[in-house]
Amino acid sequence: MAKTKNTESAQTETSKSEASKLTPVKKITVATVYGPISMKDLPPLFTGSIENPIPNPNRELKLCRIAGFASGVKHGESTYGPWAAVQGDFAATNYGTGEIFAGKTALIPGAMGEALVTATEQGLSEDAESKVRFSVDISVHRSPREPDKKYVYVVRPVLEAALSSPAMALLGMSE
Repeated sequence: MAKTKNTESAQTETSKSEASKLTPVKKITVATVYGPISMKDLPPLFTGSIENPIPNPNRELKLCRIAGFASGVKHGESTYGPWAAVQGDFAATNYGTGEIFAGKTALIPGAMGEALVTATEQGLSEDAESKVRFSVDISVHRSPREPDKKYVYVVRPVLEAALSSPAMALLGMSE
């Protein structure tokens, strides 16, 4: 069959619909949503010459967005040490492929993940039905200390985390 604009358009639409299919996963993490991070895919920290380095404004590789409602916390131990993940209802988008994932546990890297766990635990201590709504974008860039070997996560809030509970909803204080 000869390729026509309509055939190519149909193939493009099929690719888009396949990419946006929902994939259920047990745990939403950067690894399950984006996959392995390769140092060769990360932009350099600086451009220009060694004598005149210029900070690269496009030094980050955007990986994914994770959003949802945290209603519990799960603690554990791995070969890397102790960890804590939030439990609830979550979705994530892979920025590279457009794939969408859904899961009941989410592990957010760094200080933002720790803050989310703390907010969820504090909310639950006040009201067992509380949920913390959040949305974060996750990127990586080369580590300034070892730019050829290590990377650093950058986690930015898309919206402010918000505590909600049935009691607060009755008062009109949550969405």
